[in-house]
Amino acid sequence: MFRYFFIVVALTASLVGCAAQDEITLTAYKTLETSAITYDTVMTAASDMHSQGKLRDDDWEKLKDAALVYYDAYQVTVSGLLAYMRASEGLSSPGAMERDNLKALVDKMTKDLQELLKAAIDLGVDVKEVSHE
Repeated sequence: MFRYFFIVVALTASLVGCAAQDEITLTAYKTLETSAITYDTVMTAASDMHSQGKLRDDDWEKLKDAALVYYDAYQVTVSGLLAYMRASEGLSSPGAMERDNLKALVDKMTKDLQELLKAAIDLGVDVKEVSHE
């Protein structure tokens, strides 16, 4: 959970310095933040279920594979957002190609998160079992 917190803090600090960021920056940031929280909640619930014997080893491995695909897309999207923000700090604002690239990264990450959620649902992961201690 803390690894996502630090990424979110870093992005927040970048956004504070650029109060006039365009809508795609804010949307991408909010999508990243929400997806990280969702990922953490699902994987915590699945880990708890696995350690309690409620999720078999092979199902846990399947879920971890889906999580890895999402996590890779998440990291690429963070890098894409930072590159987009750096470009917007330059002399000219990012063009349509940069906006389309960032949008494509966010869309892929969102699709991969949906696949992770589908896998979790299919395996019977119950997020109500998450304990925040």
